[in-house]
Amino acid sequence: MKRAILRLPAGTRFDTLTAEQQAAISSVFAQFVLPMPGTTVADGYELVDGLAGDNFDPAVMPGLDMDWPVVGLWQWNGAAGLAALQPLDEAVLLAHLAPVVELDADGNVVGSEPAVLRMPHAWCGWPPVL
Repeated sequence: MKRAILRLPAGTRFDTLTAEQQAAISSVFAQFVLPMPGTTVADGYELVDGLAGDNFDPAVMPGLDMDWPVVGLWQWNGAAGLAALQPLDEAVLLAHLAPVVELDADGNVVGSEPAVLRMPHAWCGWPPVL
């Protein structure tokens, strides 16, 4: 299996894709979540986090008009260690993480600091990628 984090134009939804694009995704993805939980829209893009079969090849995506940059790509067989096929682009992920807010005793926002690099979403059973 492969885990892929991709950057898509904000507002992209599975049901708005062409039938050919939907079929291509269905043929490789076991499951995905869009937008990736814990992330925000940045520069007009959002992240999708998905688990795909070993047959997932991002090189075929531009030919289907899905020129979505890969933010990170890993492969795992469920037993051995995780293999990074494309290392995580930490700068892109960081751009999609919300700032850390400081709250007072009443729960009011009193300040904020830049986002801290972290992986905001995980798939049950999968080893960490960051």
